[in-house]
Amino acid sequence: MEAKPRCLVNDPNIFFMTYTYQTKATLSKNKNGYLITHNACCRVLHIRNLENYRGFAYQNVIPGILQNNNSLLLDNSPVFKNEIALICRENKFKLQLGASDPDGDSLSYAFVNSYEEFNFKPGASKKNRFAVAKIKHKKEYPYDHPLGLDCHINNLTGEISGISPEPGRYLINVAVRSYRNGTLVNETQKDLIITISDCDFPSATLKETYGVCIPQSLRLENEHYTPLNETYRWDIQDLETNQLKVRKEESVLFDKKTPGTYKVRLIVNEAKECTDTAFTQVVISDVKAKMEPVSGSESQGQLSFSDKSDFFNSKPKSRVWMIANDTLISVSKDHSEIIHFTDSAHQFHKVILITTNEFQCIDTAFFTLKPGPKKRHRKMIQDDFTVHFETNSDQLTNKAKRKLDSFIQYALNKSLSTIQIDGHTDNSGSLDFNQSLSHLRAKRVADYLREHGLGHLTIETAGFADMAPVAENETSRGKKRNRRAEIKPATN
Repeated sequence: MEAKPRCLVNDPNIFFMTYTYQTKATLSKNKNGYLITHNACCRVLHIRNLENYRGFAYQNVIPGILQNNNSLLLDNSPVFKNEIALICRENKFKLQLGASDPDGDSLSYAFVNSYEEFNFKPGASKKNRFAVAKIKHKKEYPYDHPLGLDCHINNLTGEISGISPEPGRYLINVAVRSYRNGTLVNETQKDLIITISDCDFPSATLKETYGVCIPQSLRLENEHYTPLNETYRWDIQDLETNQLKVRKEESVLFDKKTPGTYKVRLIVNEAKECTDTAFTQVVISDVKAKMEPVSGSESQGQLSFSDKSDFFNSKPKSRVWMIANDTLISVSKDHSEIIHFTDSAHQFHKVILITTNEFQCIDTAFFTLKPGPKKRHRKMIQDDFTVHFETNSDQLTNKAKRKLDSFIQYALNKSLSTIQIDGHTDNSGSLDFNQSLSHLRAKRVADYLREHGLGHLTIETAGFADMAPVAENETSRGKKRNRRAEIKPATN
């Protein structure tokens, strides 16, 4: 354990407890190996990052016979280090959970979900013989970020670091994966509860990098607020001009309108006994979405476009392609730099590109297509059928199922040719997450209709993420209205 910081307030007792479960068994060698499980009750109370929970379960795998020479795969599990660390609330920390491997295998680390219970079903198929119940984490503490989004694990060393959450108990589960000659041999997990203490000390705490999208601004301040931080000094260096500016304020404002990178040093309690220093960089970036049609690609309804977006002081992260007309948007699942559309019926007249950089700066480009020959459009029925969803869910509620049942009866009495289902979300998640969720909502409705009497109809689906709200997303009521799937039936 590292030395405790100076000027520590509310110094806690630090301890590490390990439980060992042992058993002996004589096993005959087989092709697939063995799965060992252990169920126990119960976890300690008041774990802050979990929803309702009961017991806990552990598993281990004994490898089977190697395919090539009918011999057993000899593998010793990696051994985790039992290091401890002082972790105070809302402060920077490091916790080493690396392991050593007796066989010299290469190791990698990741946060994984913990198990709550294993159930063995002797009469079930091999695939369903073991039923596994996993722990449910709270939304703000997902299993792959069990201490919050500001904490991370180093995939090569197993070190956990970042800015700690509020005081309390937190469950984390670290998996170490063993690789031999590039092939995964086994996985070992370490399930443990970390206590964040209500201790405090003067601290300069900053993230490694801050990103700002033009024309937005950023007010940079110490990530750890404590009355023990009495004075502040900010040293800001423009890496292009090499100019240094000094500010003696609690926070500093970055509102530059041109891309640039700034190196920042924060000193709290300068020239005092309880001083601390942190470093970061502020990256001001921008993105301008652009696209061009691929020369010679327009033939027999085939359309190809190339992403020509400009990224200023940043790298591309994601892109979404769409093709649209007045009533329909089709979102492509292909996120490649060059996209290919098929529009032999000339029903679309606009291509849309949404591009994002590594700092979540976003921009949209449009390209208007040449109109095709006029055609007789099918008449849309004006009846409005909309079902709503819970937050971050694509599951149909009982109310939604009743509304879909009513629509099925309506559709069976009409001369319908096609049903279009458009999925939508509120603005709670990222663009990628919302795009996927809106597709899943539309598909969920389509599957229900097909399974309950409308399988003979053509049912098309599309997802629009949060780009077509019907209400303001600033209120819970508005968000509820936006979490929807719209059913648009059409006749010939």
